[in-house]
Amino acid sequence: CYETSYYLYDSGAAPAMCESSTLTLGRRVSTTAGGGTVQPLLDCVRTLAYRFGCINASGNLTWQNGTDCGTSKLRLMKIGMIIQASSRGGSSPERIDLFEDLGPAFVVATTLTTAQRNYRWRKLEQTITLKNQE
Repeated sequence: CYETSYYLYDSGAAPAMCESSTLTLGRRVSTTAGGGTVQPLLDCVRTLAYRFGCINASGNLTWQNGTDCGTSKLRLMKIGMIIQASSRGGSSPERIDLFEDLGPAFVVATTLTTAQRNYRWRKLEQTITLKNQE
């Protein structure tokens, strides 16, 4: 198996249209811990967050902020991102929330500054079934 990690970083090479506080989503694949070269996947990312769906002792699905339920009980992963959808000239709300459907304890709130609100932002969420854990 290859170890794959995803994270936000300052690439120093983001397009000029990106708002100054955004980062690049990168992926590193390696056969050794910490090895591999970072490959950029997406520019102009403001927020990246995860939530994990685990099976509890009663057999019910519960959501968590971390994977401390163990891989044998891990079933779903929810990924959320807020990305810049336009260059200057947009109008956005002061706050954008991810994972609202999971309840207040799991919401990731992103507060935009006045300058950031001059751009349009897009909220992306995806739930992934972890097939190798079924």
